[in-house]
Amino acid sequence: MDIKIPRRTITAKVFFHRYGEEACDFFLAESSERHQGPETLDEFLNLDPREFIPIRMRDSGNIVLISKKFIEAATVPANSPALESDHGVPPTRETRLRATMTDDRTYQGVLRIFSSAVESRVTDFMNAPGAFFQLHTDAGVCYINKFYLSRIEEI
Repeated sequence: MDIKIPRRTITAKVFFHRYGEEACDFFLAESSERHQGPETLDEFLNLDPREFIPIRMRDSGNIVLISKKFIEAATVPANSPALESDHGVPPTRETRLRATMTDDRTYQGVLRIFSSAVESRVTDFMNAPGAFFQLHTDAGVCYINKFYLSRIEEI
């Protein structure tokens, strides 16, 4: 499969529904349509209209098309160039959370909310548009698919 638009490769540990975890490469655009600089993983997962995306499976080297709905979580290192920049603006709120998935796996970390003070409640954030949200964990930044989330609690 040829990728015609200039892309950069971002490696992540991806947990696939009913499959498990595997190291994968995402192919992000070298420039964003929404801001200066490269496309972020948040944009790719939440705003790219494609349902099926190409990823490289690191073990086999195969490039496959995967439904974004099949991705339960994707974790990138905290210093990854794929992370959305806050452009020097501090978050409105930071809160420590435990996210429990439908199969009882859990992720713990810090949720950073960048919105108006009125919209800084966790419930407002979780009900906002976008299938994936960022949780800053010890392993890096985890993009969690809300569809597979059964419970979220502040800790």
